[in-house]
Amino acid sequence: MLYLPDPRDNNIGHFVWIKNLSRLVSLQLNKHGHKKYICNRCLHYLSSSERLQVHTIDCGEMNDCAILLPSEDDKWLSFCNHNRKERLPFVVYADLECILQKTTSEEGEDHKSHAYQHHRVFSTAY
Repeated sequence: MLYLPDPRDNNIGHFVWIKNLSRLVSLQLNKHGHKKYICNRCLHYLSSSERLQVHTIDCGEMNDCAILLPSEDDKWLSFCNHNRKERLPFVVYADLECILQKTTSEEGEDHKSHAYQHHRVFSTAY
């Protein structure tokens, strides 16, 4: 999924399903637009499907990684010295999968709106 904000509509955006990641990023990776084969696990790109198959085997054995999410107390990022920022030529693609859990409303609440679902994260990919 890719989130695209719309500057014409107060930056209200929508999510777009990426069917073919290679088609999306090939022009960013080379000037000729040749197809790149991208590993879904580590996002490393290769020039042929044979090399991707060999890489996929190695990547599955070597890149055993655990994703650590921040705690509830330490979940906000803050930045300072914004004037020192520097543009870097890289892109990060991330995916977050959630389970929707129903919430119970408190009895006696007299609100016009309430949360009826909670998003529980169960999978993250970069």
